[in-house]
Amino acid sequence: MFFTRKAIDNYRETFVKKAKDEKPFEITETKTMSKEESRKKINDNYHDNLTYKGHEFFDKVYMDKIMTFAEKELGASGHSGQESYLGYLPDKDVFISGWDMFSKGGGFDPEDDVESEDRECVVFIKLDNNLNATKGLTEYSYFGMMYPDNYRELHKDFPNLVDIRLD
Repeated sequence: MFFTRKAIDNYRETFVKKAKDEKPFEITETKTMSKEESRKKINDNYHDNLTYKGHEFFDKVYMDKIMTFAEKELGASGHSGQESYLGYLPDKDVFISGWDMFSKGGGFDPEDDVESEDRECVVFIKLDNNLNATKGLTEYSYFGMMYPDNYRELHKDFPNLVDIRLD
């Protein structure tokens, strides 16, 4: 597909202007919303207009803090994994980072990587106002792959869980 420079500039102007004109959606506001309303607000604002405790969400919170913390926690086992889920528990102010864990390192070759049922695949992450990450909800454990079983279990254990990112 080919896009003209004018079409690209028009697209950028429209969506960048929209993001600048609208007040960012604060994830913590989901505490007072239904799950459906929360999902819609998060999806509508995900890349450009979403915040957490006043911090830009996608780069500063998700990529820099949540992913870094989860990779460190899960990587200590020497197993490999692929991030596949992010959710938020509004009543506990905790993020859930879900992963598909594998027994052998690297890649997604079905003959090389074996699903690891003995490796935890979910990290509960609590962020303070300065975005310092700590483990939250250490009393829960989920093992192996995120989908479909652990995804269903998480929603059963936490009925108010709001999905942010599903891969």
